[in-house]
Amino acid sequence: MSPSQTDRRRLLAAERYLWTPAGRGETGHAALIFPNSYAVGMSSLALHTLWRLLSEAGWEVDRAFLDPQRGYSLEHEARLSDFDLLAFTCAYELDYLHLAPLLEGGGVPALRADRGPRDPLLIAGGPGVTQNPEPLAPLFDLLFIGEVEPVWEELQAALARSAESKQAALEAAAEIPGVYRPDEPPEEPVTRQVLREVNLFPSASVVVTPETELSDMFLVEVGRGCPQTCEFCLARQIYHPFRPRSRDNLLETIRPALAVTPRVGLLGAALSDHPHLLELCETLVAEGAQVSTSSLRVDALTPRLAQVLAAGGARTLTLAPETGNESLRRRIGKPIAQEHILAAARAAEEAGIATLKLYFMVALPEETEEDRLAIAELVGELREVAPRLRLEVGVSPLVPKPHTPWEGLAMPPVAEIRRRSAQVRRALGKLGIASDIGSARGGLVETALSRGGQELGPVLVEAGRRGGDFAALRGACREAGLRLEDYAEAPEGKPWKVVGVRGCRD
Repeated sequence: MSPSQTDRRRLLAAERYLWTPAGRGETGHAALIFPNSYAVGMSSLALHTLWRLLSEAGWEVDRAFLDPQRGYSLEHEARLSDFDLLAFTCAYELDYLHLAPLLEGGGVPALRADRGPRDPLLIAGGPGVTQNPEPLAPLFDLLFIGEVEPVWEELQAALARSAESKQAALEAAAEIPGVYRPDEPPEEPVTRQVLREVNLFPSASVVVTPETELSDMFLVEVGRGCPQTCEFCLARQIYHPFRPRSRDNLLETIRPALAVTPRVGLLGAALSDHPHLLELCETLVAEGAQVSTSSLRVDALTPRLAQVLAAGGARTLTLAPETGNESLRRRIGKPIAQEHILAAARAAEEAGIATLKLYFMVALPEETEEDRLAIAELVGELREVAPRLRLEVGVSPLVPKPHTPWEGLAMPPVAEIRRRSAQVRRALGKLGIASDIGSARGGLVETALSRGGQELGPVLVEAGRRGGDFAALRGACREAGLRLEDYAEAPEGKPWKVVGVRGCRD
């Protein structure tokens, strides 16, 4: 037995199902693909949600990741070329570099122009696609903009035709709102689709496993969208409006999972804005759940909420002050008072929380050296008011995203971002606090792929063939007559104009 077969059996044996897949292949055979590792992919709620939707529509669904065998499915070790449909969920731009190795490892040409009618139909969606599908347009047959649930019945019926005729499936899918067919560019922007009634479609784990980043944890989406006003945030643009799920709906989804695992992860871009978060956590903890949360808004971490989460087994909480300077926070649309951050740390310590993770950004507009040094000053104050808390600090460069108020900003050169990050790292080091510094090169690549056009599609394929690292991407760009640094400049146009994100607001 090969190492990949051993790993495959180990991964499958560790999974505990919370729902039985219904699909038996009467519709067709689909591979659901996450272009990263199994551990990362199985921590994605989008993957679980699509798995359920495809299976309930009659598809026999296999999953595929970078491991245990690139280009082959997890369930049956089938080559990707053997499927009728390849459905990708793309959340993070750097994962685009894994697409060509996955496809070509499975016998599928990476570029759409090189594929024929007998090759599988390729469709992709997710936040990366919604913000700017153009770099992926040369690779995919179809790209979906927004949330798929509102048109799922029509879309899956169209995709089902791929088992008989790929061309028929393409023609039918292109008529559905939210679908972008790159080989026939639309005359008007593709309108982002929004699920108005979030309670109608659950978004929760299909299986739990210890082999993920969030070991043995049942994940559930508490709501979509965000009502806050952060200038840099893509999520508040592409998931507008804010739609919390009802408390009863969430309990109905979570309670059956407690028979399989006590660990529950509550996720959402605006988790703290859920009107019944405290009540929900109190109920779950009283019923024996160990509750974890995604990042909380600083001023929402009350002593009572911290106590409930600690009682439910939480040992780490995550906050994102973004900057150490209160006036700069106001300028970036995150008006959080310094006293609220200190109060949140006190509440966490008094509740028995062991670790507080803090996330900050550099390379913000009008940012000064004083602003950067204020990060360390704030962390020092937190250590004084909550000396028993272990503080973990992450610092990342701003990536100006399409559709946000900052979409037209220039990104500082990599060397300048490194200089600014080093200032923060040294200041924290003087306090004896280590910091996790985000990659300036990674930020540049994110910026390029969020701003670029279809010219980057062949570059992604060539870079993936060469290993998919920064050097490979830079070299592939150079051979195509492109420079990554040019994408860091303030964009003259908007390649992502094919997407009508703002057109779907209430």
